[in-house]
Amino acid sequence: MNTSSLNTPDWLDTGDNAWQLTAATLVGLQSIPGLMILYGGVVKRKWAINSAFMVLVAFAEVLVCWVIWAYKMGFGEQWGAFPLVGRPGPQLKITEELAQALLPAAGGAENFPLSTMIWFQFVFAAITLVLIAGAFLGRMNFLAWVIFVPLWLTFSYTVGAFSIWGGGFLFERGVMDYSGGYVIHLSSGTAGFVGSFWIGPRLASDRADFRPNNILMAMAGVFGTKPGSIAFAITNPGAAVDGNWKQLYIQLYSALFVIGLNIFMTSLIMNFIKHVCRVPLRMTEAQLLIGDEACHGETAYAFDMDSVPHRDIEAGATDVTHREFPKTDGHGA
Repeated sequence: MNTSSLNTPDWLDTGDNAWQLTAATLVGLQSIPGLMILYGGVVKRKWAINSAFMVLVAFAEVLVCWVIWAYKMGFGEQWGAFPLVGRPGPQLKITEELAQALLPAAGGAENFPLSTMIWFQFVFAAITLVLIAGAFLGRMNFLAWVIFVPLWLTFSYTVGAFSIWGGGFLFERGVMDYSGGYVIHLSSGTAGFVGSFWIGPRLASDRADFRPNNILMAMAGVFGTKPGSIAFAITNPGAAVDGNWKQLYIQLYSALFVIGLNIFMTSLIMNFIKHVCRVPLRMTEAQLLIGDEACHGETAYAFDMDSVPHRDIEAGATDVTHREFPKTDGHGA
């Protein structure tokens, strides 16, 4: 064995690499299990499984898309004449992933491997989609969500990430993103609001009574997100404007760009799913009444006061607010 090849590269800072991996993992745990159990506990029981599945599917889809094309769109070489997004392409070769992390459009070099950078940026991309899911719980068709995730990641998230972090036009103008305030939080909030408009409202009975099915599980999910919040706040603390009105102007029009981008792209994607893919955005009234049993066939999880079996829907049941179930003696009798 050639032991000289095992030497630590001059550019590698093992301490920085360890912290980047630790911080990224803590942020990843915000999504799974953090927000997954938060969503599963804060919704009505009939939506617990579907809500958890939406988080799990989003996290998995983003990971696959990220390494095949999306990472380079957010942090690769500029694509086209205007610095808006990076050139898509796979990032799968081990020789590249073990090399020093470079940001070609931003002209930067990190003191840890590219694989660390890919993992670090992936968890932020994933949690952005997971945050959007919170606005769609109890209303969005699951298949539509599966289609929405890669489309929004590709045409909205990567544009914002490249423009602000990856060396794009807002990066060149000196915008300061406070721990993902624009790329993650403003983007997900805008997309969630706009997407909910296109999907439509939740069931009237759900809007009238949407009590959490498990408060302790929801609280556990909240506390599960805190270490990750601290981790990325420490990793990317940002800076104060401190009376710099030019910087304030840059911050404001950058925020307007992110809001406008997400209003346009989210609307476009939702209408593409509905009119081109012919997939309904909102679940049917029957599915909204039934919940998980109708969405995923998880009958064992749907036997509660919030769920309506299929036979009741077929019989014309429309109101389950005061639905009564036969009492048992505790032994199924």
